[in-house]
Amino acid sequence: MGTSGMKFNVIVASPVWSLNGVNIFSANLVRELCQRGIPAHILLTQAHIPDSKPMQRPTDIPIHHLPVRPDELFGVRWKAMIQYLEERAPCIYIPNYDFEHSCISPKLSKRVGVVGVVHSDDPQHYEHVGRLGKYWNKIVCVSQTVADGTVERNPELRDRVTTIPIGVSIPDIEPQRTWEPNEPLKVLYAGVFRQSQKRILDLPQIVQRCLELNVPIHLTIAGGGPDQQALVDACQPLVEQELIKFIGIVPHAQMPELLKQHDVFIMTSAFEGMPNALIEAMGQGCIPVATNIKSGIPELVKDGVNGFLVEVGDVDAFAQRFATLQKDVSLRERFSEQAYQTVDRGHYRIRDMVDRYLEVFEQAFQEVEMGTYQRPHANILLPAHMKPLWKHYLPSPVFGLGKQCKQTFNKLMPFTS
Repeated sequence: MGTSGMKFNVIVASPVWSLNGVNIFSANLVRELCQRGIPAHILLTQAHIPDSKPMQRPTDIPIHHLPVRPDELFGVRWKAMIQYLEERAPCIYIPNYDFEHSCISPKLSKRVGVVGVVHSDDPQHYEHVGRLGKYWNKIVCVSQTVADGTVERNPELRDRVTTIPIGVSIPDIEPQRTWEPNEPLKVLYAGVFRQSQKRILDLPQIVQRCLELNVPIHLTIAGGGPDQQALVDACQPLVEQELIKFIGIVPHAQMPELLKQHDVFIMTSAFEGMPNALIEAMGQGCIPVATNIKSGIPELVKDGVNGFLVEVGDVDAFAQRFATLQKDVSLRERFSEQAYQTVDRGHYRIRDMVDRYLEVFEQAFQEVEMGTYQRPHANILLPAHMKPLWKHYLPSPVFGLGKQCKQTFNKLMPFTS
């Protein structure tokens, strides 16, 4: 039951249940919706794909699979996706980063409200909203920076764009911490091991620079991902010196306790949206030291007030900030308190996020009923990476040429009214 009394389902899509902030966001959203009596579930569309960073599945929320065989081509998958959503209408469909199935958005009836979420300030997410945004009832951006980037690239979508920060679990009372003046600074990295975005290979360089500056530090690295071996190899000398420790992928439910055991949360990323890991860390009083990038990070971290901001790739600056924190216990206490206050007062709790999403869901249906939004008619719109091989994604009857091919494809993918 939504805020206006209308009954609807909420279907939150993801390709695979891997370690990333979008899946954690999805779990938090679905869990809170279910607790409020609103039918919601995760839909995994490609769960058969092997993943280098699998995340433990939560047992307290429903997770369904798209009902197709693993070896089915995308023509069959798209038809199944349309059928799945229409059979559960009226519903809200959140595509997230499921770029290969969200392309059916133009084929959905008005009984399926599509709420697209732009999760990051990066080309792939901007391509997603640019290609499909006009077929989405509402567009949610996770930070003001991402919203500005979306509108700048797609000014015609301005009226449908809103900003809703990621919501996380934050204690109602500031966690009590004990700061040891003569102990090594305990730093935590928790996230995906992906060099192109996270710049994880900066981590051993930062620890090495701290060692050269005689800064007592211990770095714990949690997570997994495609560049894990490269990171392990680069860290090996420092692991042998017990300056770095790998602890693997930590179940999300155990993250609060892990954060309480560390003084600082480090982010070396080249680009982000609104990192929920950073919000969670600050909510536990963990001091953020993060890159100063065009993202939600500067909306959270105020340099010299509740943490430090450092330019991307500036290894020496990271080490200098750690030296300052290690020496100054009173500064750590002040930053920790301010970090907690920032997220406590900033409406970053899960309940705040879900309140806002429910408003968006209701608006989506109301605008359809009033006729102020009508989804345009169009065919399947492939993401850029699929276009060069589009014939290989369709069943053999579509492998014809010219007009006959187009007619067969349109017959396969009829508009569902």
